[in-house]
Amino acid sequence: KLANLPVDITRVALVVSIHEAQRRWLTFGKVGDAYFRIVDGAKELFRAPVASGPNQMATAIVVGELSRSGSTWIYQDLQRGTSGGLKEIALGYGVDV
Repeated sequence: KLANLPVDITRVALVVSIHEAQRRWLTFGKVGDAYFRIVDGAKELFRAPVASGPNQMATAIVVGELSRSGSTWIYQDLQRGTSGGLKEIALGYGVDV
């Protein structure tokens, strides 16, 4: 549950990727009607399509971000794809890989 996250966590990146995309020669351009959804318990909070149009060559996509505002979480749609997979996204967020 989002409410259980420590209060010092104020932003969560929502990312989708294709497992072993480079090895399998896959991109989101080859995936149809993909979507990303967030469920809190049994309640679906939202569903976001994974836009393949601008991300035809992407192997990983930052679908969006959740930002904490008090006790509320606000979703921002980003649809920012990369062909560098999860590693490139993690590095972009300052995570050592």
